[in-house]
Formats: sequence, structure tokens, C-alpha cells
Amino acid sequence: MDKKKQNELAILEETLQRARSNGGEARRNADKLAGEIRLFERPDFVISPKTDKVIGIEHFRVDHFVRQDKNAQSAAAAFANSCEDKRRQMLSNGAPAHFTNDMFGQIGEIISQQIHLSNNASIDDIRRSLEARLFGTTGHIPKIGPYRANLQSFCSARVLEMGFLIEIHSDLRSLFLNDE
Repeated sequence: MDKKKQNELAILEETLQRARSNGGEARRNADKLAGEIRLFERPDFVISPKTDKVIGIEHFRVDHFVRQDKNAQSAAAAFANSCEDKRRQMLSNGAPAHFTNDMFGQIGEIISQQIHLSNNASIDDIRRSLEARLFGTTGHIPKIGPYRANLQSFCSARVLEMGFLIEIHSDLRSLFLNDE
């Protein structure tokens, strides 16, 4: 299992665990998803509850800071990937306990970019990201037909249901006044 799939599975399992611990309606909804979870592709997961149905779950992420393109791609995710690449490069260029002036400069640049991302986070970007990821040209709502077809080929004799696990990345602290 690749790292992306491991991460997606961990998010699903944590979400279900938290919903169950919250009780009430959240617990009842999580209990509807009790069963064997299998990694799948298009949708990301297949859950086989102890009933005659199969549930497909497609996971995606929406962000508080997105590029201004038509797909509203996550600038925050691109930044995180860039940081990881720089970290790996720094570790491969020297001993972990030894920092060069160039490394300090790169770390300063990363901190500066993070401050920029945090200061530019907005509720409107979350809305645009969600809208693009759900209804856009590469969104998930137009793909429900193919998702259902994949599930049907996996288990033709069962009732099929589809759902979304939407991972919301938001850091909107700068939008609120906190007076303790």
C-alpha cells in the first residue's frame, strides 16, 4: 500500500473513531459504516457492512488557501510537498546536526512562505475549493456514474451507496479576535 493510500485510510479510520466517541447522530452515522474497509480506486474505499449493501467512499481535500486557477488547486498542499522535498534535500546534503548558512536561509524562506499562507487563508477559498472539488470539471459529482460502475463490477449483486469523506484543511485563526 502506498503512502497516499495509507494516509487516506488513517484519516477514514480516525474520522469514524471520533464520530463514534462523540455519540448521538455522529455515532449512528459512523455505525452505518461498520464493516470491512477495503482500499479501492475510484472510489477510494469500499465498505462491506453486515448487510446486503456496499458503500463506496471517495476521499478528497479542500483548503483554506488555493490557487486562483479554475480548479482551485491547493496552494497549501503544494507548499507542504515543497517543504518535504527541501527537508529531504537538506538531510541528504549533510549530517542532521550540522546546518549550513544555505540551510538556515531555506528554513527562513519556508517560515516566510508559511506566514504568507496563514495570512492569506480565507473562508472564500474553502468555498471555492469545495465547489471545484465537488462540481468542477474535475470534480467528484460528475464521476459518481463511473464510481458506481466500478462498484457494480466489484459486487454486482448488492445495493450500492456512495459517499464522500471531505478533509477540510483550515487555519483561519487570523480571522478571529481572541481576547482570552
